[in-house]
Amino acid sequence: MPQDEAQQQTCHNDMTVTKLIIGFIKENKLLFTYYVLFLLIIPLQDVGLPHVLGMLLKSFKEKGKKGKLVGGGIYFPLFLIIIILIILQVGYMLADYVEIKLVPLIQQYIRNIMLNHIFKSQDKDYEEITIGHITSKLIRLPMAIYLYVEKLKNKFIPQSFVFIVTVAYVLYYNLVLGVILGILVAGILISVWRAVYTCGKIATDKNRVYSQIHEEVDDVLRNITTVLNYNMTKEEIDRIDKYHDTFADMTEQSLHCSLRVRY
Repeated sequence: MPQDEAQQQTCHNDMTVTKLIIGFIKENKLLFTYYVLFLLIIPLQDVGLPHVLGMLLKSFKEKGKKGKLVGGGIYFPLFLIIIILIILQVGYMLADYVEIKLVPLIQQYIRNIMLNHIFKSQDKDYEEITIGHITSKLIRLPMAIYLYVEKLKNKFIPQSFVFIVTVAYVLYYNLVLGVILGILVAGILISVWRAVYTCGKIATDKNRVYSQIHEEVDDVLRNITTVLNYNMTKEEIDRIDKYHDTFADMTEQSLHCSLRVRY
């Protein structure tokens, strides 16, 4: 492979979703660290709070005992519930603040990476740029990657945290049951992670076709005089509709795949 082609291929490889996300994290280490730390409150909400509520209900059922601050009663569980609720409220407020900072940063980062990628690819090999294809990517990719990160934050990472804390909690009370639960949870997480990659390939193909639609529309608009003079409007619309039909089929496949992952 010639040197120029090798460099171009390396440039393309640097544009993968995983490398884009890793590159963004490296440039915003402190902010992303805060972001991950705030996720630690999720097990507190999903595991810790129900446990303390169970302590409170148990204290109500115990007859002949007055509330005590420590060692039983209702005061200690109530105190823990108040503390947990305060931590959750403050934590989610801070997480929202960090997320507000992250959204424009990740969009700017992806957009600049894409523009630099285009500049490098055109530096020595001057080719006609497909404006519709490029514009579609510049508009959609930053938000698409952010939504990808959002799914990791709202689905995979929180559920993983909850599963891990739950398994640790069960292990503390019953070793055998905890080991069995841990094996089941590990199997679930591995299957979900593999399914995410499968759905990712379908989503990539879907986005490629969607970009092709933009490219075709851009081509039609650039040659609108020719299209009108030769009365080719119906042919052009039918041609674009064929791409749309393919996109619709891939969208349905993507939906089915995401439903399998979710349920």
